[in-house]
Amino acid sequence: MEKKKALAYKKHLIEAQQAFIDIMEQKNAILPAELKKLKRKYSPEAIEDSYQKFEDEVRDNCDNYENFNFICSYLKTTFSDIIRWENVNLEITDNIIKNDYEVEFLLKLYDQLNDNFLFINRIADTLDVDYADFTKEYYKRLTTKDTDDEEETDNNTPNPLFVFKNLKAEIDKQELAPTEKLEIVQQRLFDFLQWQKANDGYNSFAVSKDQQYIITSRLYPKFEDMCRLEIERWKAVLNTLPKKETALNAGTPTPKIRIASRKKLDVIKVFSAMYDLKWFTDGNHMPLTNKQQLMDAIAEMLGDDFKSYSTNLSQAKDKSPDVFLRPFDDLKKTGKKYLEIE
Repeated sequence: MEKKKALAYKKHLIEAQQAFIDIMEQKNAILPAELKKLKRKYSPEAIEDSYQKFEDEVRDNCDNYENFNFICSYLKTTFSDIIRWENVNLEITDNIIKNDYEVEFLLKLYDQLNDNFLFINRIADTLDVDYADFTKEYYKRLTTKDTDDEEETDNNTPNPLFVFKNLKAEIDKQELAPTEKLEIVQQRLFDFLQWQKANDGYNSFAVSKDQQYIITSRLYPKFEDMCRLEIERWKAVLNTLPKKETALNAGTPTPKIRIASRKKLDVIKVFSAMYDLKWFTDGNHMPLTNKQQLMDAIAEMLGDDFKSYSTNLSQAKDKSPDVFLRPFDDLKKTGKKYLEIE
């Protein structure tokens, strides 16, 4: 029964716990070079790597012996001396923040140690309420084989769309505006999360958040985090741009069509007549029943304001019929010209 990697994993946890205590108690007494060494040795990535090597060894033992009871004995005898009975001490997190010394590193290390020791309890402490179910499920997961060769190949080959350096190269094109870059990254992250939910297996035995999804932890361990950082980057860029520039970058069309001088009333007359003829419908394809809604839409398109269209029409009716009907006569003449051309 191989135990080398299990013992190395246990030793790593014990040393990490002692390093945590030393940093908490000694504070500034630790030399910068020594502190740097400790942070590297007991980083989240280092502890995860140690756990992964241990899990590979457990899987090899499962394949070799094919006996659930043997594996349980292997886990109990290896880890029984580091079972932790105490609950998570919230005062420790309070003290970390209060001391204001290496807060981020200590909080992450403390959280990871708690996750790992909880895992140890579940695989080595027969008195733990979750022991029986957990060990059975853990053994089942380690001994389940993927018989679909095509799926296995896919699961071992990263999708280029979810490789961050590819995404970075895609959005680094100069012709893309900041809003377009933001949209690309957001949509790619949505695609990734949807793929993850639909295709990736959830690892209920994960000792850290980075290992919650099986394929993701192997092929795309940092993709989601890097996308979220990139989204924050471009949001920050957009916040620093003047509003006018932001609008242009967003692709929002600035009205370039204007009503000719002294023709606004004629335009209102024509669209009012078109409304009365029921040439417009609403979103449900029913005849439009609100003329102001039409006028607001036309005004927005032309960069104008038709709020007073009713008053303008009333004033126009006070003039002679020939003057009022002039735009309609002009349209009729133009229509005849079209007919002659055809």
